[in-house]
Amino acid sequence: MCMKYFLFNIIILMLGIWFVLKSNLRQKFYRDYILRKVAQSYFYLNDKGIFSSYIVLKIADLIYAESLKNQKILLSYINAHDFKSVTDFFINKDKVSAYAFGAFFNLKENKKNLQQYIKQNFKDKSALLALGLIYDSEFNKNKLKQIVKSLQELKLNKAQNGIKYYLTAKSELSDADMLNASVHTLKAIKIFKKYNCFYEEAEAYALLGEIYRISAVYDLAQTMFDTALKIYDCLDNEIKSAQIKALKAMLCVGQERFDEADSLFSQSKKTFKTAKLTLSEAEIINQQALLNVLQKKYSKALKYATKALMLHQKCKNISGEAFSFEIIALIYFYKKDYKTALENAQNAMINYLKSKNYSGFADSVFVAAQSLFELKEYKKAENMCRELIDTYEKHSTCFHIASAYSLLGLIYIKLKDFNRATALFKKSVNLEQCNERYTAAATDYTNLALIEKKLGNKENELRYLDAALENAKKQGDDKLIKIIKEQIKKQTVLDNK
Repeated sequence: MCMKYFLFNIIILMLGIWFVLKSNLRQKFYRDYILRKVAQSYFYLNDKGIFSSYIVLKIADLIYAESLKNQKILLSYINAHDFKSVTDFFINKDKVSAYAFGAFFNLKENKKNLQQYIKQNFKDKSALLALGLIYDSEFNKNKLKQIVKSLQELKLNKAQNGIKYYLTAKSELSDADMLNASVHTLKAIKIFKKYNCFYEEAEAYALLGEIYRISAVYDLAQTMFDTALKIYDCLDNEIKSAQIKALKAMLCVGQERFDEADSLFSQSKKTFKTAKLTLSEAEIINQQALLNVLQKKYSKALKYATKALMLHQKCKNISGEAFSFEIIALIYFYKKDYKTALENAQNAMINYLKSKNYSGFADSVFVAAQSLFELKEYKKAENMCRELIDTYEKHSTCFHIASAYSLLGLIYIKLKDFNRATALFKKSVNLEQCNERYTAAATDYTNLALIEKKLGNKENELRYLDAALENAKKQGDDKLIKIIKEQIKKQTVLDNK
């Protein structure tokens, strides 16, 4: 009798396990299917916006919790790419998930909804994470910092922590804090990998690649980009693969592998053009323009930059317009058409300020200041440099401020204010040496030597030339070494006469 009850209990237990497993497998199918469908639609229908597996999977779980009738209706919306109907369905059941999901395809409206919601629910973790992703997509550094700060004060689950670490890393990268950005990106990757958030994992690898690229650790950058590309190829996502190829192309540019860079840019552009992603296409064309600037192919570069500007204006993308204007300014500067360079640099400045991109603004101000210097408008060039230094002190930028001090030094040489010029070159050289930019430091020392020569201080002139030679040797700049040696030799010959 006991054996019969025992066997009966075993059968009931096994049936229970079967139903649980069946339910779990069915839920997993829902999650995987919906994630794949939404991802395909998002990446092929959008130029901009946010995407998060975490948000999609929350929507998938909400769908799974509905009746079979509602599940069928909601899946038909998903299959028809009618994501607004999905958002509307859940708006009264889970506002945050609905708004966050809606932001995939209607960023402006749902950002506003989330902002209004967060005013009354300022500690809602999901709302903060969604807003953080939105601000990141808009390159709104200040708002992103506020979100990251709020998230640090909240206790999050593991999956949420992955997004928090990723957003923290993006914020740190914008502040050029490469060390902490890499640490937090690695933490994010570990969590994304554990929870099978493949899209986020690939994005984190791409971010790490960018950090290493900017830090000139090219081998590691290549590995990170290759890993991200492999994930997106496995997901059969041509759009994201094209984006990673563009990042790899930028890496090739830094290594002066120009032919390889051109090939990768062309592949990416073709994918974006086929998918009618005009904004992404325009961004690639800007990069192609910059590539040609580096190769001194100015006519070709101007053609690319002008086309990119036209596309960005069509998309009403102010930050893209600013970058196009900046590249055009650089082209005309190198062609020694300083007046046209100044006009385009000023257009870039206006657009960068509108988009609150202070790094881009600083770069454009520097081009404008250089153009004014070449036009012999020294006082205006001085004011432009002062504006650049003021921007650097008030805002976080990636601009290397020593360049502004060095240009100011040159301006004061022209104005025959040698004391101020000397002080500025010394300030610049200290910054250059701290950042191991020895070629720039050597150039500053040659300018200090020039001042001493004008003042008739031959001993100090030679001392500065020796310091310039020492720094040029540290950098291994053979061309500069030769020039400085000739200057030293010439001065020594004059002294012996």
